[in-house]
Amino acid sequence: MANDKNYTDVLLEDMNAKMQAVLEIVSDNQRVLQDIPKRDEFNELKTEVATIRAAVTDTNKELKLHDRRITKLENLSHSH
Repeated sequence: MANDKNYTDVLLEDMNAKMQAVLEIVSDNQRVLQDIPKRDEFNELKTEVATIRAAVTDTNKELKLHDRRITKLENLSHSH
C-alpha cells in the first residue's frame, strides 16, 4: 500500500512538473505574440507606403519637367 502511495505521489509530481512546463511555454508564447505587429498596424503602413509612392511619383514627374525645361533653356542659350 505504501508503494502505491509513493508511486501515485511520484506520478502527481511528474504531472505537475509537466503542467508547469506547458504553462511556461504558453506564457512565453503570449509574450511573443504581443510583440507581433497587429493587422491594423500593417494596414496603416500600407497606407503610408501608398502615400510615399504617390509623392515619389509626383516628384519624378516634376524632375522630368524641370529637366526638359532646363534642356530647352540650355539649347536656347547655346543657339544665341
